[in-house]
Amino acid sequence: MNLEQKQLNIIRDHIYEDTDIIFSSKIVKIFNNKSSEIQKAIYDNYIYQTKKSPYFFVQFVKIFLYTIRDDDILLKYLQLKLGNSDFADEDMKLIISLINFLKIYYSEDDILFIFKEIENINKVKVFFINFLPCYESYEHIVNNINIPIKCNLESIQCKIMEYAIENKRYPYYQIFEYSKEVNKACIVVDNYTIKLPSSAIELYEWSKKLNNEIVGYYQMVENSNLHIYGFFKDNELVFIVKNGVLHNMEVSAICYNKLSASQNSIFKKWLQIIEINT
Repeated sequence: MNLEQKQLNIIRDHIYEDTDIIFSSKIVKIFNNKSSEIQKAIYDNYIYQTKKSPYFFVQFVKIFLYTIRDDDILLKYLQLKLGNSDFADEDMKLIISLINFLKIYYSEDDILFIFKEIENINKVKVFFINFLPCYESYEHIVNNINIPIKCNLESIQCKIMEYAIENKRYPYYQIFEYSKEVNKACIVVDNYTIKLPSSAIELYEWSKKLNNEIVGYYQMVENSNLHIYGFFKDNELVFIVKNGVLHNMEVSAICYNKLSASQNSIFKKWLQIIEINT
């Protein structure tokens, strides 16, 4: 179904709002040349968003129109529920840079998985608070990094942070600081000692030990948005607990395996003790 001129103009007007006029003109030209199916998908996105709020956050639409060449795949991007994501032009340019970088290694269909991840409200916060600043910091060196097979936020950020630390770049020398409240959970439970990573290097070592990519959460740990507790037995890291403002509590052993019955018993006992102590 072809859109009416009035509907097309609604989308064009929103594309022109609050952004670089030259860039917006390019996007409008792309929009005008797209099939009626693509145009309708964008209008449907507009209807979906404005049912929930008075605003149409059009930034992701602009990004996808500008970067995704295959129209069949573009339709999938435009059908994502990425409303309520209002961000600055600088972030928009950064996301375009990110997509173009990822296209060197992955197909447009593969990259779609990252944006499916951030349909989740907590994941989109992590994307802007943790992943995007990390990419921005290392944008000039990302071509030196061995990109992982999996195209997801955690794996890619882990590789970026591994490269930085292994090459003694920031945050190689960074030390973590924790509040008394957070440190209260560092106790001994039976034959397990619970610790927090003291530095970026130690977080990197834990990540390597458990093969679970937690070093990618460096910035969230530094900014106290996430706390990672290590459970040690005979001075060996056995499993970790991740918990924070933007991250539900998650427990994992080596290679993301579930805990054994005895390990799970220690975890539950720890939870009971820290609940009593707080």
